[in-house]
Amino acid sequence: MRIGKTAKGVLALASVAVMLMFSEMNAGTLLCALIGSVLVLLGLVSSYRPASFAGFVIATGSAALSNDPGSLTVLASWLNAAVGLFIPAYILAWVSLGSGVEDSGDFIFKSRANAYILAFIAACLLSVPVAAFVTGVFAPQISTAASVLMEIAIILTVTVAGVIILTSQRPKSGRLED
Repeated sequence: MRIGKTAKGVLALASVAVMLMFSEMNAGTLLCALIGSVLVLLGLVSSYRPASFAGFVIATGSAALSNDPGSLTVLASWLNAAVGLFIPAYILAWVSLGSGVEDSGDFIFKSRANAYILAFIAACLLSVPVAAFVTGVFAPQISTAASVLMEIAIILTVTVAGVIILTSQRPKSGRLED
């Protein structure tokens, strides 16, 4: 599937708009999100990946600072984190990293590489509810109310394990392709 520059620009603006809708931003973080989205679009138009990636980091950083999902053991908080931050950040990263000169204005959707990334995101998102469920099943006398630091520790552990697994794989042709 090929996506042109115009469609990528619309996807970038839509993902930033979704991040803005789910966040509680003050003037400073709103300004950072807007500067980041402008950098993504400028990098996309000029086919300059570093500017686009810097805009991605600024936009998602400001959205992450202002999006407070609370505990990830509650379904509403989990959906807020998934729909309001992770999915738009994934789309924005997809757009910003596909804005180089060698792309010639098109982006090829590689299903195997994207499947790895989506599985990694799902593992990180579902790690806290799964840990709470396993604790409740095997040790019901222990409280299943997880503190924020415990949730962060679980997510970081799963993230590190996922990064180790993903970076230890060696693609056949040197690139993750179909």
